[in-house]
Amino acid sequence: MRQNLYITQILNKKTVKKISFINVFIQTSIIILITKRLPMKKQTYIIIIFFFINLIQAQKNSQDYFTLKGVLKNNYKGYLYVSYADKKDSCLLENNKFSFKGHISGNMTNVFFWLKGKTCVMKKEFFIENKNIKINLAFYDEIQDRDTTVFFHTTSIVGTKTALIQDDYERFAASNLYAKDQHQKLYRKLNTMAVKTQKIIMWVI
Repeated sequence: MRQNLYITQILNKKTVKKISFINVFIQTSIIILITKRLPMKKQTYIIIIFFFINLIQAQKNSQDYFTLKGVLKNNYKGYLYVSYADKKDSCLLENNKFSFKGHISGNMTNVFFWLKGKTCVMKKEFFIENKNIKINLAFYDEIQDRDTTVFFHTTSIVGTKTALIQDDYERFAASNLYAKDQHQKLYRKLNTMAVKTQKIIMWVI
């Protein structure tokens, strides 16, 4: 638990925007060394992947706001609520369409969709960046302990590098789900991603 907290603290450093390639290499190496001692869990992989994304994004100038437009595939009438980075917003659905606009101080943050008066859960984590983002969203109800829980899930995401990298990793993980050397393959995949990311950072700098 403490090791996961330490990784999170590295991700939240305020000096990311001024980071040099040497610091990138050192911090990436630290994280890889730490994760060698941890169980090879999906959560750890995702943390590392998002760390790489943050390093790339920190070197580039980008717009300081995001737009989030999409379609809720369910035939639901009413307001759709969203929470991100301690902020909340709502949008009245029109023809199943919704639109949000806002700002995040970091390079990315996770988003939580919900409906008023209902217990809601994100089936898969969804991250936004200060970009123009388009998504298709859906939900389904499931009875748990006599209570109904609404599970939200994104069926498509366009506009974020986070989604591309996350999808690439998850496709690879799914294709090796029953491999005998699953953990080794996943680790090698992350290591390859780290090397590519470092090359991109060198080019950007």
